[in-house]
Amino acid sequence: MGRRRLALALLACVLVAAGGLRVAGGADKSGFTHDESISYLAAACHQDDYARITVRAEPPFGRWAAASDWKALLRPDRALCLGQISRDLAREDIHPPLYFWLLHVWALVFGVGLWTGLSLNIVLATLTGLALFGLARRVLGDPLKAAAVAGVWSLSPAAIRVFGEARQYELLALLAVLFVWQCVRFADPPTRSLRRDAAGLAVLTAAGALAHFLFSLVAVAGAALLAGRLWRRERRLLVPGLASIAAGYAIFSLIHPGFVLSVRRGRAQAVESTADLLAARAVDTVETLAEFMVPPVVATGAAAAVALAMLAAATAWASVAALTSRGARPAAVAMPLVFIWLVAAHAALFLSFVSPGSGMDFKHLSALWPFAAFVPVLVVGSLPGWVRVPLGAAAAAALATAATIAALGQFPAPGQTPPPELERADALVLDNVARGVLPRIVWRLPDDARVFAASQRYLLGHQHAWLNELGPGTLYVSGLPPSDPRYGNSPALGRRVAEVISGRHRLVPVPGHELGARWVYRLGPAEPVAGAPR
Repeated sequence: MGRRRLALALLACVLVAAGGLRVAGGADKSGFTHDESISYLAAACHQDDYARITVRAEPPFGRWAAASDWKALLRPDRALCLGQISRDLAREDIHPPLYFWLLHVWALVFGVGLWTGLSLNIVLATLTGLALFGLARRVLGDPLKAAAVAGVWSLSPAAIRVFGEARQYELLALLAVLFVWQCVRFADPPTRSLRRDAAGLAVLTAAGALAHFLFSLVAVAGAALLAGRLWRRERRLLVPGLASIAAGYAIFSLIHPGFVLSVRRGRAQAVESTADLLAARAVDTVETLAEFMVPPVVATGAAAAVALAMLAAATAWASVAALTSRGARPAAVAMPLVFIWLVAAHAALFLSFVSPGSGMDFKHLSALWPFAAFVPVLVVGSLPGWVRVPLGAAAAAALATAATIAALGQFPAPGQTPPPELERADALVLDNVARGVLPRIVWRLPDDARVFAASQRYLLGHQHAWLNELGPGTLYVSGLPPSDPRYGNSPALGRRVAEVISGRHRLVPVPGHELGARWVYRLGPAEPVAGAPR
């Protein structure tokens, strides 16, 4: 079997294995996450509707309604309302719209459920593996090494978990690879139409910008790659290349002019830096980067520091090996440098408190994992043959084991497992109507279950509307964190709501089930009990 056929067979096996691990891991997923609820509201073209209903107290807010009335907001009832999605995101969110457009179309075809986002993400991850193979083959000039790069990324403990939430990070990884691949193509000797290559670069830039604002870091890397490759050799191509990237961002601003509002909202979410928070963020940075090599259960404390040190040493080795190797292609040197740049940029944004507290995790770093995959392949490829084969086999076995642990251990996630009582509930009272809270709870209810959802202030001010309807078996969901500030929730108000309920019914905690920091209670017999739950 020739190297090309062997490489394609290896690539197919890796992609099937990685897809199988994702499917097996996703089988244990039992509910939407906070951010997924927002994704489905956006993709259904109802994010602005939801804000209006909950802020202005319009039905079904503040009255007994069927769970199906709330669930309807997660399902698209209009086809291809892409402009509405974009406008809603600009007003209510911090993200650009491309992924939510794709999710909208996917939901129209396959419906909305736990597997809607997972299946879309698995498809995107498979496409990323194929694109990475194409990029690596062009950069390294060897199909077997290219298949190895795609395999390392596909089975990375960090990259293999990105699929598990209906968010835009698999799309970001795909577009990062396609964009850098197009930059490499553009910088090669012009064997194709310059106009076509420039147009492709502009389109991919616009698509990346429409996927996530963090794509700008990849765009900087691409611009640097063009400058480094073309400045001395083909300087006449540099201006068209950089102009294509700029044109891509111009297209983005025309398609999604509301991005300015999103950027302002994102900056408003930034927190003030403190020494304690900085130390915690430094730990998060080390542990997240270590997850490229080891599963999250291992990537903690000293083990994470050792794994990161090994990754840093391997990156330095790979960079030197690419520079000094005979016959090495110039673009091969660029891949470790792209990885180094993305690590440095993400870390700088996070440690300077420009990024939010959630900005350093395996999902937010999805665009850099494909370029990290070049590192071990370049290192192993630089070794003598008698070392290369056994070391490569051992590394592949270790990586497959780590990927299996990471993928199969992703679900059920702590704080994200809805109690089975929700699926059997006849009635439920919820004191938090934030867009990341209410939808994920009501989704698990029977369609005909009766729901009274309102802010804590509304519940206290309109007790006549709901309190007399409570009975044994009714569920009450409450707790921290407070919802959207527009609703005025607070820990003190939450305790007051619980006191009102416990004045008539016994609140029995549903053991072993916390939805984030929201506790689930079942109402016991109608007998007053002194005190209130915490």
